[in-house]
Amino acid sequence: MKFYTPFQWLCVDIANQGYDDKKLFEERVEWVKENFARLPYLNTSKKERPLYLKAVNALYRACRGQQIGHMVGLDATCSGMSIMSVVTKCFKGCLATNLIDPDKRNDAYTMVTDAASRMLEGDLIIDRNDAKQATMTTLYGSQKTPREIFGTDTEELDAFYAGLVEVAPLAVELLGDLRNAWQPYALEHRWVCPDNFNVRIKVMQKVEGERVEVDELDGATFTYDYYINEGSKSDLKLVANVTHSLDAYLLRSMERRCNYNKSAVTKALCLLLDEYKHRKSGFHVEWHLGEAVNLAQQLIAVWGGCEMPDARLFDVLNERDVRFMDDRHIAQMIALADQLLEREPFEIVTVHDEFKCHPNNCNWMRLTYAQIMADLARARVLEDIYEQITGMTPTYEKSMDGDELAALILESNYALS
Repeated sequence: MKFYTPFQWLCVDIANQGYDDKKLFEERVEWVKENFARLPYLNTSKKERPLYLKAVNALYRACRGQQIGHMVGLDATCSGMSIMSVVTKCFKGCLATNLIDPDKRNDAYTMVTDAASRMLEGDLIIDRNDAKQATMTTLYGSQKTPREIFGTDTEELDAFYAGLVEVAPLAVELLGDLRNAWQPYALEHRWVCPDNFNVRIKVMQKVEGERVEVDELDGATFTYDYYINEGSKSDLKLVANVTHSLDAYLLRSMERRCNYNKSAVTKALCLLLDEYKHRKSGFHVEWHLGEAVNLAQQLIAVWGGCEMPDARLFDVLNERDVRFMDDRHIAQMIALADQLLEREPFEIVTVHDEFKCHPNNCNWMRLTYAQIMADLARARVLEDIYEQITGMTPTYEKSMDGDELAALILESNYALS
């Protein structure tokens, strides 16, 4: 991963608002330098204008040597497709969402429509915003939106779906699996994320047109709609719910890893290293964990299913509970602690798939995001969630091994752009 200076990150922020966030970082920085003196007077869209001028003002103040509290925002590209591709170990989907190939800034939505257009010999012309809406909603389980854009039972609709399969094949396969994961007539679906966050989604059905008579208003009546907790044979909601739960987990992980508790991580690292050395010397052996009686043990138990290292454990780990950890879990947490302690903690702001921090910390924020995605590539988070919902394990013809994919992700430059 290539690092840039705080000055360059301020330039990137300006270019993202007033130029083009799909250009290479170097091109965005150069555009700002070329237009440095006239930046406040350049035409920009009304929507982006306030953020653009704020970033320009921050750059000018920084160049005068003034301290600034400005935060640079970087977006994940096509976050739904990106997450679905990582957890299924899909090379193509990761490439389209800039987790692979550090020297190119891809646009997944354009890639989908280009692929669809080739299948119709160039006859498919579609606005990028429509392509974005169709792709994003499809991967969250929608069938209505693509039909509204491409028509029902049309060659264009078939080409769109074929283009999506070409760009992100395993994300589309996962889409089908999550549709089939729906439990008929269950009152709720639930699963636990790697940080022990319990997801519980009740199945609600809408009751329409209930008539109410109000005696106090001389028998006046009105109708209203309401929802009841009632199961259904099938539904599409689970597709979006699982993906959104992983998206939310990613945000919580970014918060914990960027603005970590330094004393807690340092203390936990000492415990982990001591336990590791004792086991190597033969003095300690791994204890069997029965019922998890505290948060540390719950996190250790959750790891047994997903194999995803989570920074939340640092805050609650003690000398006794570390003995319940698997050898590989200990090694993962030592590596994670080393990653965090390589730099000082810093604050970030998360707005769905946008991450903001001070320009001094942008390099670390990008690297942290890549490290989390790399950990997801090595882990079995998807398999664990699917098993919790259905009792079965999904299988995919993975493009590559999780460790190989993780190594490529750690070299990415535009995972956040």
